[in-house]
Amino acid sequence: SFIGLKSLEISIYNRWGELIFEAADLNFEWDGKYGNTDVQSGAYSWRINYVTIKGQSETISGHVNVIR
Repeated sequence: SFIGLKSLEISIYNRWGELIFEAADLNFEWDGKYGNTDVQSGAYSWRINYVTIKGQSETISGHVNVIR
């Protein structure tokens, strides 16, 4: 849940920096797929840009590990 946010954009990248998922929805879900294919096990980078209900913009980033 993203309480206190007005909007957000999330991007997920593979190890080569290729964009494999993006969404601009507070209720986003990533199913671990790129197109219709499951991504391989490994580390993926993510970046979230968000705006709070007070108008403050922030960017955060990190990694997620996919284990199959």
